[in-house]
Amino acid sequence: MKYRGLTKGSKKEVKGNHLVIDSKHYIHYPKVGFANCECCGGLYLESLAEVTPESLAMETTINDKNNKMIHGSFPVDGVMSRGGDRVKDERGIVHNVEWGGHWEYAAFGLSGKRLPMMGTGPKYYWDELNPLYSKHLEIIGRQDEEGKE
Repeated sequence: MKYRGLTKGSKKEVKGNHLVIDSKHYIHYPKVGFANCECCGGLYLESLAEVTPESLAMETTINDKNNKMIHGSFPVDGVMSRGGDRVKDERGIVHNVEWGGHWEYAAFGLSGKRLPMMGTGPKYYWDELNPLYSKHLEIIGRQDEEGKE
């Protein structure tokens, strides 16, 4: 599984493997460059970037209608991250992509609020994200960018 996150400070997006070291979150990603190091001839091929935990997202292995990989938020340090994608369906309804796993069932799904029925409050939902339905979805941004359009 590949992950993405925003680096601390510069907020640059990096993609790679997620690591937790001393309670800090990192993305280990490939990078080619030169270092002042005799052991590898000055060439380095990878890098480690500290990322903000709330910006983390995981690949769902499912693509949207434009064949872009959909990323979902997942629990980090006991709180749902906000780095997952927001997707719009063919009706124009916007959903968040989130992990909805528990001990019996684990999968990514679409979550949000449905319009309330008369006399009731908003209904929260979570529906499984599946490859057939995903061809009707389009990524419109990250959850942590909501309201920036």
